[in-house]
Amino acid sequence: MAMTTLLLRRSTTRIYHTFKPTATPTYTAMSRSQSTFNSYLVTPAELDAALKHNAPSKLSTAPRTVPICGSWFLPNDPQKRNGYQVFKQGHIPHARFFDIDKVADTSSPYPHMLPSPEVFREAMSKLGVKRDDTVVVYDTAELGIFSAPRVAWTLKVFGHEAVHVLNNFRVWVEEGFATEEGDQEEVERTEYPLPELDGSKVVAFEEMKDLV
Repeated sequence: MAMTTLLLRRSTTRIYHTFKPTATPTYTAMSRSQSTFNSYLVTPAELDAALKHNAPSKLSTAPRTVPICGSWFLPNDPQKRNGYQVFKQGHIPHARFFDIDKVADTSSPYPHMLPSPEVFREAMSKLGVKRDDTVVVYDTAELGIFSAPRVAWTLKVFGHEAVHVLNNFRVWVEEGFATEEGDQEEVERTEYPLPELDGSKVVAFEEMKDLV
């Protein structure tokens, strides 16, 4: 199924968990050069508080907190699952799905090589992400933390400063925070600026072969 189709389909969601925290977690006010969170790893309570304070909104022009599901399963998964299939079974409200199979250099003989800046910009624009948004990447409850750090690193390589990883969606579900089912909700496209790849964070495969 094409990525565009996934993004334009309206959500048929149903919230089946609600959580009311007994104490309000702390978070930092957001500025264009500052993240909402103080640590790379974010707890479910911290993310829940940030989403209530800086949720994605068409009305607000302020930097927002955007959850992104980066789930991916190995090709030999016994249940033949894929990331988006499991995303539809349950995800954080307003989350977007980042497909690492498609946001990649598909001309390479190797899987999941970094995309070009143009491909990355188009993917972020379709996901409705702004350059100054705080992004929190997570995996499915079954995986805990698996491919989310890879997605977060991709964003970092292309200069998105405020990127974090949720620790983790399994705990989010167990602690009763809100989830919803169905396709990704329709999001308003943004015009993400063309980024520059930070070459200091990347080693070419040929260089790695020479090193070993």
